[in-house]
Amino acid sequence: MSVKEVDIFLSKYSGEQRAALEATRAEILKVVPNATQKIHYGIPTFFVDGKAFAGISGGKKFNSYYPYSGRVLDIIPGLRDKYSSTKAALHFDLTKPLPKTVIRQLIKATRSL
Repeated sequence: MSVKEVDIFLSKYSGEQRAALEATRAEILKVVPNATQKIHYGIPTFFVDGKAFAGISGGKKFNSYYPYSGRVLDIIPGLRDKYSSTKAALHFDLTKPLPKTVIRQLIKATRSL
């Protein structure tokens, strides 16, 4: 499993949705430049020291960010008020990347656990 497999996974999306996912991916790698990426649980996932800290995927109605901890989304005040979510995922617009500040907050919260 490798970067190439993540590239292939993301290539199934087109247009603005793919651009939003690619921009989110790029920001995750900017925040954690030593992260590795591979397909894990069927989605692109980012790891540091063998531990998953973020995953992304697209859907028909929204894109999703997975912090790999059910506690993370409740740690950041107001996050669930701004975005729809499940216990395990934050949903964001199909055509816009997740904002850089939100990505940084999510990664910081995940890595602090």
